[in-house]
Amino acid sequence: MQPTPTAIPLISFSINGEKVIGDFSSGEWCAVVRAFPIVSRALATGMALLPVATKDVCAAIKAKDEYKPFLNQRSVESIEAKMSFEGKRIEEEAKEKAEEYWKAAWEGEMNRDADNENNSLVQNNYLTDAQRSILRSKARPTTGCKCGSKTHTFVSDPKCVLFRDVKQFCAQNSINNVEDEKKKKGKKISTKGKGKLEAAYIRRFNQLREETAATKEEAEFVLKMEQNQCFGMKKAVFAPSSLCTVVLSAVAAVMDRIPKDRLLDPVELEMEDKMSIASKTNVDESKKQLESDEDDSDDEDEDMPLTALLKPQTPLKRLANNDSKLPSPKRPKQTESSIGQKSKAVPSAYILGEILMHISKTYGHLFLEPSHPNYAWQQRHRSTITTPLPKEVMFAGNPRKPGALSFVNVRFMLSEGRLARLKNNWLGHDKLKLPPQPTSEEMEQWKDEWTVTHLSSDAVTGIRHEIDLLENLGILRINQNGSVVLAHGWQKRIPHMILNEMRDAWGSDMDVNNLHCIHENIKSSLEDVWEYDADEWRYESDSLSDDDDVVYEDEEYELRKQIFLENYDTFVNSRKGVGEFGI
Repeated sequence: MQPTPTAIPLISFSINGEKVIGDFSSGEWCAVVRAFPIVSRALATGMALLPVATKDVCAAIKAKDEYKPFLNQRSVESIEAKMSFEGKRIEEEAKEKAEEYWKAAWEGEMNRDADNENNSLVQNNYLTDAQRSILRSKARPTTGCKCGSKTHTFVSDPKCVLFRDVKQFCAQNSINNVEDEKKKKGKKISTKGKGKLEAAYIRRFNQLREETAATKEEAEFVLKMEQNQCFGMKKAVFAPSSLCTVVLSAVAAVMDRIPKDRLLDPVELEMEDKMSIASKTNVDESKKQLESDEDDSDDEDEDMPLTALLKPQTPLKRLANNDSKLPSPKRPKQTESSIGQKSKAVPSAYILGEILMHISKTYGHLFLEPSHPNYAWQQRHRSTITTPLPKEVMFAGNPRKPGALSFVNVRFMLSEGRLARLKNNWLGHDKLKLPPQPTSEEMEQWKDEWTVTHLSSDAVTGIRHEIDLLENLGILRINQNGSVVLAHGWQKRIPHMILNEMRDAWGSDMDVNNLHCIHENIKSSLEDVWEYDADEWRYESDSLSDDDDVVYEDEEYELRKQIFLENYDTFVNSRKGVGEFGI
């Protein structure tokens, strides 16, 4: 009879005020940091409407032999509590850094414009990009300006602070400003020698003409400032309503900065090498063959029969005959099923960090979390599941606060030094291994990984879940080295709602100046293959096969959305016990 193994005493983790009881050792915590993205990625199916619960991931980590030696004295509840505690510390640190940054930026603005009496109008002693965006989008008040000043009316006034950050950026980077261009103003009609009634009419006419000219001048000024903000400062004026669009644009932007060899899987990289070698070999052989043909042409012509001379075998034909012995340069056709099964690779912390940084800088001041019903519809609309789902899953709302600026402070936790360390780790120059070395430098690198893990989690931004979902749809691909790229043929698999958003908001026809800052590859690739006509989207394929035809009808989309939202309201009302009229 086997002896009963000795029970391992568990160490509980708890917070009592500011005191931490039973804190994790460096080995325990680093094991959680390493395991969480790997295990959560392995558990994610990509088809589910909801991400894998943290509790389920922690239970799976405990069951892994690789991490058992580090976490055998910790319960699932303790791991969850520790992660929540460390996540809150990151969010508090981000808020503090954001406040320090905006205070310093506002102080710099005021120092460069010290004589402006409107500096004192700003509440909290600083203006953030998000606050500026809200003020700029407001309608002009009946008296005074949007900025709150009563001394001027238009934002184009030199004393207005709403676009001062852009103007100062233009001045520092030698970018032409609208204020530098002298405007010709129309002459006022004189009232001299006119009667009282006629003079009053003339004064009213002059006032209206001045207001019209000032309004036109303000519109030109705002457009110029918005263009400088987008193309110079790399900050959008408008944000897409879908996280999917934001992620695709960010992935395309990050791909531009990553070396090509890091964007391919090892198999594809090996295939490219073979293709280049085969191509070089064919060229060399064709050159040698041409030279030998030229040297021996006279002798061969004398010995060969006349019929052979009439139909010579050219070097190109010989090359074609030899091609069957070489690796095919064509890549195998990528099906949707193979995309889903191809890889369970984990996105690199560095790549996720770059994606988060791009979104936070470009859209952090604008992108708002969708409402609960809209979030549920977005998930259901893109789901590939055809079997009935529990209503608790189908109608699950946004795990983040609707209307929140979820990316606004992310950038302040992704410093240049942090991204540089993550990049070195990704490239293999400074690979972290368990158990961790108790040095301050290495523990800082582990903190880097945890920071990205938390910022990309469903509790903060939901980027990791969005990437999982887009990979399952065949729109993104996660390579074995951790890079995230656009999948081959991704345009065909784009959801209907993204095409409608492109038509109504950020497409070339609607957003001529690209004030949404959508990456050109995303915009042009979709517009090249999708055509909208007669209330439907049609995918234009070069293939003659009917299987390549895709048609999205707006009427069907709107009907499905309406039915879903009605069912959502019914479910929420019945669950809360509150009817439509609050009974």
